Amino acid sequence: MRISTRPFAVLLLGAACATGRPPDRGEAEAWARERGAATRRAAVRGAFETPAVATALHLSAAVRERRAGQVAAWRAMTATERERLLADERASAARGEEFLVAL
Repeated sequence: MRISTRPFAVLLLGAACATGRPPDRGEAEAWARERGAATRRAAVRGAFETPAVATALHLSAAVRERRAGQVAAWRAMTATERERLLADERASAARGEEFLVAL
């Protein structure tokens, strides 16, 4: 018995189309620039054979706003949801400085 792959192809194509429009390329590039400018990396050497890499990201108000814009684009948020996310990020920035550190 031979199985036709056409129905599967149609379902796959339909699923790909149902995800909505792709995120705005300009928003992604702006987020990458802002994140890159606020990120520092350094190799941590010591008694290890392979050095570890430490990365720190300063979450300034500008970085937080760009991140909120990128998250809104990824999730295809409505304007109201995006504004709520931006308001949350601004409130967090007003509470104090934050750094994200990863090893």
